[in-house]
Amino acid sequence: GASLDWKLNENHTLHAAHLKPLDGDSDTTGTMNILQWQYTTQLGSWSFGFMPWWVNFDGDKNAKYATRDTQFDSQFLRLSTFVKYGDWRLGADLGKNIEGDSEIFSQSDISNEFRGEDTSIAVELRHGALKHEGDTLTQFKAFHVERFGVIREFAQNAVARYTTGNVKGWDARVRHRVSPNIWIGM
Repeated sequence: GASLDWKLNENHTLHAAHLKPLDGDSDTTGTMNILQWQYTTQLGSWSFGFMPWWVNFDGDKNAKYATRDTQFDSQFLRLSTFVKYGDWRLGADLGKNIEGDSEIFSQSDISNEFRGEDTSIAVELRHGALKHEGDTLTQFKAFHVERFGVIREFAQNAVARYTTGNVKGWDARVRHRVSPNIWIGM
């Protein structure tokens, strides 16, 4: 794939990408295009970020390995935002699949119980960092991800470790950097 990051000024950056995610075999899972505007600013000790983005994924029905929702065409509008003060950071990520589920249900035999499930919400509170030896990072994330609110194949590390679609829950983590190249956590 190819990506472009264009820093317009100190506070505004545009990100664009055209990607062909790999299937794990010798082919790809489809084509993904991403466009994001990033606005960040600082007021005294406070930092703020506002990042709306658009994602278009044209799926490949012939993927062999990376098959969790990669067979569907999907289009998302997303908004990521954060506020930071010192070592504390509160962030949120909101998303909606705007492709419409008629496309998904016409392409598959998925149960109608998932019709209209097209949003995702994640809120995270974190304290600390893992930049230097001895640093500790504590995170708490609450999320509500409807069945088609994300492409499960690509969201597995962003939302929850084992499941990424049709899930409501929370995730708590504590990590500690024990050396320049190693951190431990739970």
